[in-house]
Amino acid sequence: MKNLLVPIDFSDVSDRLVATAEKQATAFGAKVWLLHCISEYPALSAMGEIPVFLPSSSLALPGRYPDEYRQLAKLTSNLRDNGIDAELLFVSGLPTEQILSAADDHQADLIIMGSHGHGMLYEVVVGTVTEAVLHRTEHPTLVVPSVAIKEPKPAHTYLREAPLATPY
Repeated sequence: MKNLLVPIDFSDVSDRLVATAEKQATAFGAKVWLLHCISEYPALSAMGEIPVFLPSSSLALPGRYPDEYRQLAKLTSNLRDNGIDAELLFVSGLPTEQILSAADDHQADLIIMGSHGHGMLYEVVVGTVTEAVLHRTEHPTLVVPSVAIKEPKPAHTYLREAPLATPY
């Protein structure tokens, strides 16, 4: 394993993703590519019945989204400080398409993505980027849950020693 692609959306699972990537990169001596995708849509205005697309800002992407860029740069810097070869990818477009494209461009041996733990109804109605990538990629993909999986309680902890009701 030489290249790990880690899409970051700055949600509650992001820290777990970076920690997982760091462990994998340390174990295999791999390079980590941290990717954040901005879903930018051109401004649309209407003049009567004719739509008019307004030009986007002339600022570069990091200039238009400085907070997100700074966060991604900080995560990348932290990995480098820990001896990991890391690069950041700050792109705009459709997240699924950008992830698939980056995986191909950087010859990702593993994509490490997060799962937010939404319920089944949410995923059926809304769908997820992770699900879309899983269905379309040819690259191995590791899905990291947003919270640590809790161990089930042993059966004996559910047994009560006292009766549930006292007979008359």
